Parts: sequence; structure tokens; C-alpha cells
Amino acid sequence: MNDVKSTFSNTYKLYKDNLNNSLFWAIIGNIKSETPAKVVQITTDTYNFYAKWDKAKEQEEFDWGQMRTESIELTHKYNDSDLCRKVLAELMNIIEQEFKPRR
Repeated sequence: MNDVKSTFSNTYKLYKDNLNNSLFWAIIGNIKSETPAKVVQITTDTYNFYAKWDKAKEQEEFDWGQMRTESIELTHKYNDSDLCRKVLAELMNIIEQEFKPRR
């Protein structure tokens, strides 16, 4: 049995909580184009990409070119999937925005 009220309530809460979250909208806007199994693979791989490069930004030298190369390779792995490509673009933007070079 579907709980219609709960579905609407949960959907509205997600919408309201993520209104200005471009990563959320990149996922939501492209998730239907993939199978559930592929969504799990893409979100796992893109999160691992983010975790690796988020940690790397703390190092003395940050290899922007290598990060871009790895994002292209990951996008190709999923046959240029919109979900993969758009999520990676948002994650790279987040890393760039948060990047603070050591002085």
C-alpha cells in the first residue's frame, strides 16, 4: 500500500531542503535515465572520486589536470552518461570552490 501523504511530505521536504543544492538537482534531473544498478555504480564511483580529490586539496600541490583526466575517464566508463557527467561537474565545482591553497 502506498502512503500518498508520506510520499508528498517527503518529496516536499527534499525539495525544500535542497532548493539551492546544484549537486542534488544534477542527480535528480538525470537519475531516471539510468537503471537502478547503474545509479548505484555511478553514485558510488563519483562519490569515491570526490572523496579522493577532496582529500587531495589539502596537499601542497593539487593536480587539477589529473583530476580533470580522471573525471573524463570516469565519464567514458559510463558511456558519457548525463548523470555521471553532470554529477562530476558539480563535484569538481565544489572542490574548486572549497580549495584553499596552503600559504
